[in-house]
Amino acid sequence: MDVPITKYELLVSIDDAFAALARELGAVEAEAGDAAPPGGGWSVADHLAHLAGWEALELARVEGRSGALEVLAMQVESLRRRVRRGPCARAAWNRLEEAHRRLLRAVWDLPEGALRRPWHPARSFTLAAELATNTFEHYRHHLARSRELLGRPS
Repeated sequence: MDVPITKYELLVSIDDAFAALARELGAVEAEAGDAAPPGGGWSVADHLAHLAGWEALELARVEGRSGALEVLAMQVESLRRRVRRGPCARAAWNRLEEAHRRLLRAVWDLPEGALRRPWHPARSFTLAAELATNTFEHYRHHLARSRELLGRPS
């Protein structure tokens, strides 16, 4: 499966969705961002840490690595979040922002043809389709959940 967009359109879509995330969550107050919902679940900081992990995984795929270490890191982070709260929203945002910059640079340097091939022989999705799913579509999902936590309209 592929997405019918060029590399430039993919980069613009990723960056536009990230800008929306930055406007709403990039400067969230620590107390609001770190607070767990009353009924349990993820805080805004947890959502940001999750997105940072996925950005790292997508960067690995773009660089031709398996992403196994990044998947392991996400699993460890998820377990850590269940055991205790954290990381703080500011630290999570900084990790996400850095991973995002690195991912955009790597995609920019990638030949268009590389985006049209599956990132792994066992997968039918192209790298472009994986990037679309795990970046701008993913940002929108977690932004909506974070808005709910912060009591903001969608």
